Amino acid sequence: PCLVLHQNLAKINGTLSEKNISVITLNGIDKDVNKLKNYMAKSGTKFPTYLCTKDVLKQYNVEGYPKVFILDDKFKIIYVSSGYSDDILIRIKLLD
Repeated sequence: PCLVLHQNLAKINGTLSEKNISVITLNGIDKDVNKLKNYMAKSGTKFPTYLCTKDVLKQYNVEGYPKVFILDDKFKIIYVSSGYSDDILIRIKLLD
């Protein structure tokens, strides 16, 4: 589910940028930066992905993947989604 979501988010990332909306992802699974870079290249990911400790994941209530955080132009979290469904992209596109 993560790869499909990242590929789809990569497709709409330009549209989100026009709305001053940012996508970030938190990764608490991978420890190898090169492995993460390869994954990001494979998925076409252009948005930031941060390697995180368990403490950071707990702070942001990340209990499973994928978990999406959408930020406004002031870096305030305006949307959070856990898991993947086909309608997530529609919901994200409707954000202003």
